[in-house]
Amino acid sequence: MSTITTERPDVTATTPEWRRICRFYLGDSQISVCGTARRKPGEDHLDDECIARCHTQCVVCQEMYIAATVGI
Repeated sequence: MSTITTERPDVTATTPEWRRICRFYLGDSQISVCGTARRKPGEDHLDDECIARCHTQCVVCQEMYIAATVGI
């Protein structure tokens, strides 16, 4: 019989900061452009801030936002 024991890893409900997905919001809308997220405090940072924080931008939001601003 083995005497090696393992500890259960810490499980967290929050996503690590580096894995955060940033979404786009139009104007004062509380719902993201892709419709899957609600605006949270501090959610409105610019693209360069998003990149500096190593966040990933929501691809669906990005495409819909570009289409909305270009008028496609």
